[in-house]
Amino acid sequence: MGHALRVQLPPYENPRNAWRRLIHKEVVKAARAFQTQFSREDRFKVSIQLHMSQRMLGFHDVDNRLKDILDALQGRMGGKSRVGKSLIHNDSQIIAVTISKVLVKDHSRAGGILTIVKIGARSRWHQVKSL
Repeated sequence: MGHALRVQLPPYENPRNAWRRLIHKEVVKAARAFQTQFSREDRFKVSIQLHMSQRMLGFHDVDNRLKDILDALQGRMGGKSRVGKSLIHNDSQIIAVTISKVLVKDHSRAGGILTIVKIGARSRWHQVKSL
């Protein structure tokens, strides 16, 4: 497999663009600390655990939170323009995603864990021909 970057996600914040900014800040900080750089040619697997209270479990849809996280990785905090440094140029570079909601009883543990695994570059991927 490749290099993995593991980031503690901040608790969800409303409006969602504010949460995207917080996610972006944490991922940039972790990438700098571990001297991690991703290129436009890289491919990734992303794993997300969303730590939530019982009330949050019923309120948050995983597809909406996934979009927020992937947009934050691209430096998109709302709208079409990028307002932050792009960590992953385009979410088309992501070939696999797992996302789950995890119940936490202690609100101080809300947030989650984001793991980004670089699995290779585009040039190493081969197109499968259909029969």
